[in-house]
Amino acid sequence: MARDQGGLIVYASRSIALLVVLATLWVAPACTAIEAPATREVIHLKGTPFERGRQHGEQLHSKIRSFYTTILATSLMPYINRERPDIALYLTEYQQEKYKKEGEFARLLMLQSALEMEKSIAPEHIEEMKGVAAGAGLEYEQILILNTFLDTVLATRAIAYVLRLGQAPRLKRLEFVGGLDSDGFDNDGDGTIDNKNEGRITKYEPGAWAVMADVPVDAEIRWRLHDPDHVDPATVRVQLDKQIFEFGDPALTTVALKANGTPQEVDPAAPLPAAATLLEVRFKPPAPMPAAATMALIIQAGDTSKVIDPPPLHARFMRDERLVFTTAGMGVPPQQVSNRSVDDGRSQPPASALAVRGSATPDNNPLLGQHFSLLDANSSHKHGVVFVHHPTDGDPFAVVGWAGLIYGMSGMNAGGLATAAVYSDTLDNRLVGTLLGQVVAAGGDLSAGRLTASGLPIGFAVRHILENSSDVVAAEAEIAKLSHVLGWNYLLADGKSGMRAVEVDAGAVSFPPPATPSPQTFSYGPGDVDALGRRMSSVGPDDMQVGAHYRLNTKDVMTLPVTETIRIDPQRFWSSYYYKSLRVSNLVADQVAADYGKLGLTRVQTLLGHEAVVDTSDSMNAVVYEPATGLVHAAMGAVPATSMPFETVDLNKGAP
Repeated sequence: MARDQGGLIVYASRSIALLVVLATLWVAPACTAIEAPATREVIHLKGTPFERGRQHGEQLHSKIRSFYTTILATSLMPYINRERPDIALYLTEYQQEKYKKEGEFARLLMLQSALEMEKSIAPEHIEEMKGVAAGAGLEYEQILILNTFLDTVLATRAIAYVLRLGQAPRLKRLEFVGGLDSDGFDNDGDGTIDNKNEGRITKYEPGAWAVMADVPVDAEIRWRLHDPDHVDPATVRVQLDKQIFEFGDPALTTVALKANGTPQEVDPAAPLPAAATLLEVRFKPPAPMPAAATMALIIQAGDTSKVIDPPPLHARFMRDERLVFTTAGMGVPPQQVSNRSVDDGRSQPPASALAVRGSATPDNNPLLGQHFSLLDANSSHKHGVVFVHHPTDGDPFAVVGWAGLIYGMSGMNAGGLATAAVYSDTLDNRLVGTLLGQVVAAGGDLSAGRLTASGLPIGFAVRHILENSSDVVAAEAEIAKLSHVLGWNYLLADGKSGMRAVEVDAGAVSFPPPATPSPQTFSYGPGDVDALGRRMSSVGPDDMQVGAHYRLNTKDVMTLPVTETIRIDPQRFWSSYYYKSLRVSNLVADQVAADYGKLGLTRVQTLLGHEAVVDTSDSMNAVVYEPATGLVHAAMGAVPATSMPFETVDLNKGAP
């Protein structure tokens, strides 16, 4: 049976759920009083960076040790170690015996990147980490790895995922057969009606909008899959809205094609359809599709390879390709129909953030909310902490994070600025840039590359913004200066109702590779539209949201073939988060539209607990900030985070 290849998860039977897991449930915030467990705390830290770090370490020493063991030694390091065989196929550095020793591949990878990223971390933050180590009785190296592992893991995951997908089937062409070239409608949205092959997409590209419009209800859908190891017809799986079709269903037939697209000669008496480097799948729904409807199609297939490391024996499966089209009678161009796909019952929503103000609220009070999920590993939620800093120099600020980490993925300062960061897969990251530079220097020899991340980890970027900005304008300017390791989407809000989204990548991948990467930032505000007049991220003039995909920075990286099968491509071509983030954004937009003008604190908290945004396995925390009043409302301590009540911290109050 085909399996979900999202994140680092290869087999559904794996017991540790990390980056992407299996199902979506509707989980609303708890409405009755629940006693706060020991897995959520509020810690006030006062004084110099080292003093605040030492207080952190002393007060949370047992949790810091526990978090280091459970998230790194027990969960993430074993997972990264299982990625070594795929990586070592191309990067022969990792075929050395020192990386094959128990746990050493992951440990060395994290340590090498941690020491490189340390060069970009501000001295005061290094002092704070040293204070944490002193207070907790741990080595500084351990605290450094704990504070940089997220960027290392995500950068390595991106490389491993692209290497794996490069060896799996790829969707090359898509065609709707049934008279689209004579129906009097511009089905493909190219500005021409009834052109030849109107229903054919010769070069398929994933995107945020429908691939075709006004398709006949009895159309046949065909697509071509390519894989050097041959596409296995027995692995083909199709989902049309809620209905699933698998190998053997009469609605599905396959044709093995030659390289020029003509059918291969096959033995009609053969017991199974022929596998092929180029395989055409023909899908004829058993009953007419509904008229004037938006239809979702999910395509999946594997190849004939027999991979033994890591066990068990398995093929390589493509990413689920999720697309939508409309049927005859809708009368809307494809570029005006959102690709929201359907709930497949197997994947979880990624993190997202939402900001509202003015007419979207009942009281004009600006709010910024985030439900952060990424890698709980049955551990992160047990170590959640709201850190309230009272520095010797500077205004108080709060970050919602975890024991041992001096940052969080969101925070707010007493000056009235709130920010949240959501991971956005891109191959324009510092690890890929370094790798590309090494390969070019070696005359194109991919085996010369090593996986070492550099630049400023995201948590320290969040801290920098909070410590150096008091409004959205200043924060956006600070973000543009930072040497981000990876791609991120920031959502900013301030007490004066400022609101802005900023997408970043490392600016590290170009040809030839830059000696010094120049970070790229792309920003937009509420109500901003794209070239076709579609809103970037808003329902109305006073709301914004960000997810795990780029909206403005859609050409986030150059397209560059590395080998015959491995390519550098923009995130929409390969990221396991891409389609899921599109779905989350559309579902959140539905909720915002339904509640426009009523989105006060309680409704935003409820929205963060809605099925559209709740990852029921890897939810780590949920937070709502009130930048005009200095109030922080955090839900944590359970999975999902919103199954616990939100608790309030007032930044206006002094340190206890």
